[in-house]
Amino acid sequence: YQRRVREAVVSTQSTGDEGVTKCTSPIFTEYTGLSTQKYACGACSDDTKDKTCADCEAKENEGCNTLVAEGAKTFKCFSHTYDATAKKWNAGEKAGTCNAKKDTDIKCNSPGAKASKDYKQPGNGCGPCIEADKTAEKCSECAKESCNSASTLAFVLVPLMAVIFHAL
Repeated sequence: YQRRVREAVVSTQSTGDEGVTKCTSPIFTEYTGLSTQKYACGACSDDTKDKTCADCEAKENEGCNTLVAEGAKTFKCFSHTYDATAKKWNAGEKAGTCNAKKDTDIKCNSPGAKASKDYKQPGNGCGPCIEADKTAEKCSECAKESCNSASTLAFVLVPLMAVIFHAL
């Protein structure tokens, strides 16, 4: 049996894994990237199976754990933290790296107008909002790289503040 380790296929006989018919590989999670699971011979453990580890049945002289998410892309989004003194959400100084499959739309999220100090930003700003939070205006999303920065949020908040001011 064979296994794929990065781009090289290695025979299980050369690793002392004779009789092993399962192979493992990492799992790709949209907007997060690959899990830390290594490409290997043998089955996933019960506590990692389908969480961070995928396994498959190998055939003689044919590995089954092929490269996961070939052609994945990266882009940047900002995570946000709550400033208890200023009582507002602030974007981080540097954007973090997000991972997506090549055909997946770029999406960043940020705390919305009604996000409380206890709000948990999904994916550290990478990916879409949870739909219920989006509907409740606790989360807002955008579809360009680094679109959830502090300067971008100002364009959203200034008109919102004007509406609130005029409503009073």
